[in-house]
Amino acid sequence: MLATISLIFDTGLFVLLWLVQVVIYPSFQFYSRENLLRWHPKYTRLITFFAFPLMTGQLLLHLFQIWNTMDWVNISMVIFIIIGWIITFGKEVPYHNKVSSGENISQNIRLLIAWNWPRTISWTLVAILQFYHLQQL
Repeated sequence: MLATISLIFDTGLFVLLWLVQVVIYPSFQFYSRENLLRWHPKYTRLITFFAFPLMTGQLLLHLFQIWNTMDWVNISMVIFIIIGWIITFGKEVPYHNKVSSGENISQNIRLLIAWNWPRTISWTLVAILQFYHLQQL
């Protein structure tokens, strides 16, 4: 049951990260500076209402899962989740702050896109591993 609930969070982040990687971040390149500076702070506030609960729920569920069953799959998933958190708060949030402040917008959008790839891959691997884990139960 816990693994099934975790899969819901994992799938939600999988979909969210791929939308961000393929649609949302690249679209920032097509905004005028004025429109991006008006939209981007709103975007970051709004996306937080979706991303942060998913991230927090996922982390808590996986920590509980690893507490119940410490195996290579659960350990791997927690490692990939932690990588996602480190990239989110170590790279992505600072780049978003720079974009919102108008600092070197083009470069920071490119960095958002580039650094989101490892984050997207990490959360994709979590979803794949969780699906695999469910098949093994």
